[in-house]
Amino acid sequence: MPYLPDNRQFKRRHKRVHVEAPTIHLAGHGGHLLMWLGIALLLVAGMVYLGRMVYLLDQGNADGDQETVESVVDDLQLKIREVESERDALSQSVATLERSAQVDKVAQRDVQEELITLQEERHKMEQELAILKRVAGKSTGSTSAKGSKKSTGKKRKSKKKTSSKTRKINKTLPTTGKKKGEF
Repeated sequence: MPYLPDNRQFKRRHKRVHVEAPTIHLAGHGGHLLMWLGIALLLVAGMVYLGRMVYLLDQGNADGDQETVESVVDDLQLKIREVESERDALSQSVATLERSAQVDKVAQRDVQEELITLQEERHKMEQELAILKRVAGKSTGSTSAKGSKKSTGKKRKSKKKTSSKTRKINKTLPTTGKKKGEF
């Protein structure tokens, strides 16, 4: 085998090949043109016919439609009046509820103020009671021992309870020219 040179040593020249495809020309385009014109003419005629039918149907029903429209308008106006009267009634009830809510807020504020004053008075009375118990406890030991007993959970009549307390207070308070029971 003869010695073959390396491909890298020689540059190859490539020639470009240009191929053209033949174009086909058809003769007689006039036949298709007439067919398309006929289809277009039929479409235009159909549209004109449908437009004319719609126009005639609309013209024939115009009188009947007018009466129907008037009756519908009358019904809608009646519904509008009913809705307006209902709206007026609801707005009046809302106004009444708002006024009553304002009155409730004022009454609630008054009750809260009264509750606060009553709680303050109760607190003052508890302080006075504590002072009276201390004073009563210092003067006589025997009566204060009776007053400091805790209840056994049995219910007592309120009449005896108040009368015994008033007796205890009267016994324990020193009288300085005052009658029993007066402070």
